[in-house]
Amino acid sequence: MDSNSYTYLVDPGEQAGTFWYHSHLSTQYIDGLRGPLIVYGNMIIPLGVSILSFATDPHDPHKHLYDVDDASTVITLTDWYQQYSEQLAGGLSENPADWMANIITEPVPDSVLFNGIGRYRDGPEVERAVITVEKVIEVDGVNHIPLTATSLSISAGQRYSIVLHADQKVDNYWIAFPTMFLGNVTTAANPNYNGSEAYAVLHYKGAPHDEPQSSQLIPQVAGVLGFMGALQEYQLTPLEHAHPPGGSHPDITIKLNFTTTKHGDSSTLGAGNYWIINGERVTFLLLYKDLEIC
Repeated sequence: MDSNSYTYLVDPGEQAGTFWYHSHLSTQYIDGLRGPLIVYGNMIIPLGVSILSFATDPHDPHKHLYDVDDASTVITLTDWYQQYSEQLAGGLSENPADWMANIITEPVPDSVLFNGIGRYRDGPEVERAVITVEKVIEVDGVNHIPLTATSLSISAGQRYSIVLHADQKVDNYWIAFPTMFLGNVTTAANPNYNGSEAYAVLHYKGAPHDEPQSSQLIPQVAGVLGFMGALQEYQLTPLEHAHPPGGSHPDITIKLNFTTTKHGDSSTLGAGNYWIINGERVTFLLLYKDLEIC
């Protein structure tokens, strides 16, 4: 659609929160065709399209917890690959069995980007501001009872709204967001990869444009090392009880059995095993190979 455009009109009803848009043509979104989509009351605002200025949703049940909520407070974290996704996906679809047999062959990013930018060695420094975890108030478009945490784990496409109390002395601070993989990913998979050194800078207005002097600590991650203070998802509670759709009682029961295959003596995911549902295996790789697009 070169030199053309079209407009979607979407009625979100009463739903508001943090979402994202992305391409569904093959693996395009990995190359950057994606972005945040924030719904404020009855306004849908795609960020990154133009300079935005808007008021906080007056109906937000958490509006008393924060002072600033605009385009400048939206954060995206993304993997970055020096190769285009088409090349990476081509290597996977040629022999998916080999990929399933060894998690190391999963494409490993060269770096992590914060709001689409990063640093490179001996290159120019870019001022960045990042929000750390203080209080979680919304998850994937659903308002929750505020829950205090020191860190959280976030998966691809997942969204959190958090409140940060910027009450420290005016200075620069390191914020860490290391990546995590199934299995042990080493530089053998990608010499450029160092997932434990993914950092951004929390810059207070008025602070010097210098490197932070705070320690570069790895955040505590729930479910990996079991640290206290990290977000435990089972503790999240929606503000309003979500009733099932429909209105009538279900008259059909469908059972879904999720199991894993067993490779050798191990059934651990990432050791040559994968999920199967009711005995059937449906994966991105098979769809990509059989249909040529996904």
